[in-house]
Amino acid sequence: MSPQIVVFTNVLLALPILFLAIAAFGNSVLLLPALLILALDLWVWLRMRPIMFVVDPNGIDVAWPLKRRRIDRADIAGVRLIDVATLRRELGFCMRVGVGGLYGAFGWLWSRRRGIVHMYV
Repeated sequence: MSPQIVVFTNVLLALPILFLAIAAFGNSVLLLPALLILALDLWVWLRMRPIMFVVDPNGIDVAWPLKRRRIDRADIAGVRLIDVATLRRELGFCMRVGVGGLYGAFGWLWSRRRGIVHMYV
């Protein structure tokens, strides 16, 4: 992860702990938000955050703790490394639909020029 994502992830992971500590010392209004954040973190950890990518001659396997996805080589049009400026130039306006910041960025990326793109960063 980049340094910015590491800092952002650590802040977000500390937030429910802080809320629970405040709730334990008398401000119970933060208990529900703390539990909601913990539930969302668990959902991200188990269903959204890939734990492994396996590349073989026939394709790529993407593995999450509770699911797997196989991308066959025939379905892969190409692979290349691009910078942010090139990405913006090729995709135009984009909107992330998924998780960004906590553990990385993954899910869908909607762009005006390409529609829905699956991303794992």
